[in-house]
Amino acid sequence: MTTIRAILVMLTAQQVSEIIDRPPSTTRFWATTYREYLPRKKNGRFYVYPEEAVSVFKKITELTGRGLYKEQIKDELQKSFGTYEDGETVEDKEPPTDNAIVVQKQYLEMTAFFTAMMSKYDELIAVQREELAILKKLVLTKEVKPKTTPKKVAPKKKTVKRAVKKTPKKPAKKKASGGARIGKAIGSFFSEPFK
Repeated sequence: MTTIRAILVMLTAQQVSEIIDRPPSTTRFWATTYREYLPRKKNGRFYVYPEEAVSVFKKITELTGRGLYKEQIKDELQKSFGTYEDGETVEDKEPPTDNAIVVQKQYLEMTAFFTAMMSKYDELIAVQREELAILKKLVLTKEVKPKTTPKKVAPKKKTVKRAVKKTPKKPAKKKASGGARIGKAIGSFFSEPFK
């Protein structure tokens, strides 16, 4: 026969305040004011509360919302829940610390993340397999052409050019520039006697 051990979840004042939707300072004030009605256990220098304390905090929220005074709220809590001594209803099992709770949440988040990643990976592999099958089908249905060898081209014969003696050209006479030609003409005009 296997026995199932219940894990006692302990909550900090901050966590309780998030559950009952009140500021943490209000939750801590109520925890000190109504401590005899709240099951709690000292954890280091802070108190932690079991899940059953949340119902007490919710009742306190309801009663203060109706405008009751502290003594009236204490009377109502006494009728509904009775009183506790510190740690009276809390078992002395080692409760998970805040770090353990955080680590557990991170583990669950990471597990969900990796599960999602693996499903995306599987989808990607399936798509790649389909693409590979299509490519194989295309390659197999395509006609395979035999390789053709390129025609051999006979090498061209080298033609030897004979060197032909070139006679050097005579340098061309330089033509006189325009100003020199005019000068000659003027000079000849004046050098000849007038007739």
